[in-house]
Amino acid sequence: MEFAFPWPGSQGEWLAFGAAVATAVLGLWHFVALLFTHFPNALAVRAQAAGLQFGAGAVAVLMAQPLVYLAIGAGWAAAVLIKIVAMARHGRADGTTLLSLILALVLAVLPLGYVFGML
Repeated sequence: MEFAFPWPGSQGEWLAFGAAVATAVLGLWHFVALLFTHFPNALAVRAQAAGLQFGAGAVAVLMAQPLVYLAIGAGWAAAVLIKIVAMARHGRADGTTLLSLILALVLAVLPLGYVFGML
């Protein structure tokens, strides 16, 4: 049996594929950041988040299935909602928080737009 890497076939699928690659890279980045964190209480939560991001992104890249892209987009959309609630709850939104909100919004729109046929 031979394994063939599933290359995207359309422009919309390339955008969803890019969001999946970015998700995997961010998960890897968060994993590496754990090596330099010295807060034991936050390590378990950050490790789960990094593992979930990397795993979901890697599966989306390797499988190239619309439902996997839907899961990636739904996860990022939930992250956007949670970031907005956190900003409202804490009453502050600095440049880094707004930049991460915009990044999460883009990473949510790309796969969801492909899955729902808008891209």
